Amino acid sequence: KGKRKRRKKNLRGTKMYASKTPLVRNPTLRSSLFNRVANREHVLKSTYRQVKDSATGAELHILGTMNCSNLTARRTRHLIRDIKPDTVVVQSDEGFWDVAKHLDFVESQEEMNVYKDLIDESGRVGLGNNLRTFFFRVKWGILKSFLNILVGNTYDHNVLRPGLEVKYALEEAQKAGSKVINVGRELDSATYEKLFYEKRMDPINIIFRSLWLNVYWYREIMDNRRLLLSSGVRNYTESVMDNHRIAWWKAFGENLLPYVKRVFVENRDEEIFYQLIREQEGKVTVAVVNQHHMEGLEEAWKHYHGIREIGAPIDPTGDMNISEGVDYVNLSNARRNYVKDISGISTSSLSNYVTAYSMETNFHYTHRFADG
Repeated sequence: KGKRKRRKKNLRGTKMYASKTPLVRNPTLRSSLFNRVANREHVLKSTYRQVKDSATGAELHILGTMNCSNLTARRTRHLIRDIKPDTVVVQSDEGFWDVAKHLDFVESQEEMNVYKDLIDESGRVGLGNNLRTFFFRVKWGILKSFLNILVGNTYDHNVLRPGLEVKYALEEAQKAGSKVINVGRELDSATYEKLFYEKRMDPINIIFRSLWLNVYWYREIMDNRRLLLSSGVRNYTESVMDNHRIAWWKAFGENLLPYVKRVFVENRDEEIFYQLIREQEGKVTVAVVNQHHMEGLEEAWKHYHGIREIGAPIDPTGDMNISEGVDYVNLSNARRNYVKDISGISTSSLSNYVTAYSMETNFHYTHRFADG
């Protein structure tokens, strides 16, 4: 009774307006789960983008990597070998190449992980030894441990450490005589410095923010956690890490730790793009970057070259089955009239909420034809 009173109070004073279009798509008449859910792309398709400026002839090939896939690593090696680009951009530094150039016998990411200590040591960032640095390391360690537990990281691969794919890209660039641009590792000195001075990177606040996520976020987090724990990082990235899953991880970071996410994604996208524009040579460029930088780098490059992709206009009724909708409405009217005849009760409303058209809600169109 109390709920009915509150509902009447909330509806009091409201007005119902009819639709402004005579043809209205009905989502409940003909729909399926497949049409509402985005399709999953193959990893080789979702981790490759090619954009070209027809006016200048400039061409950019963007290869997204999670630094743990042998499949995408071989794809990157063959692509650079075939197109022989003028410039190759990689997310690494000179220290990584000093180690990787001696590992020409390594042919898999598992073999590459054997030398992870040498790779980490070659890119170690020094922040000094003082009290503020100590507290930063404690906060950063708590944050990483909490996130690894929350998402179910199996620690078999480090997606932020340059891996086999970057090594193959550097080797093929050396063979092709391409210019190499090292834009730095994901956690380079500039990124560490931004995190060091980011006062809003508070692990306690982030833990409390995770407690305020709604039930739908928790369901999706648990789904990803089960996938990671059961398949491992490499199988997870090769099977489900497409554009839609990357967008989910970005949205997850925006909800849980927005300031840290902006340092890792938006700010890093700008740094990679500006360094690419300043140092690139020739017309053809290949960029091997972490997968969450693909979208930002592509959009920045298009904006710089003035490329606008204008699709075909959307026809809201182009794929509607008009005859099927009319038959459905006529059948509903026949049933309504039959019930009216046998019961002797007048019709209270001519609207049908599960049909594609409604004479009552579209009265502002129908009365014009009736008036002549």
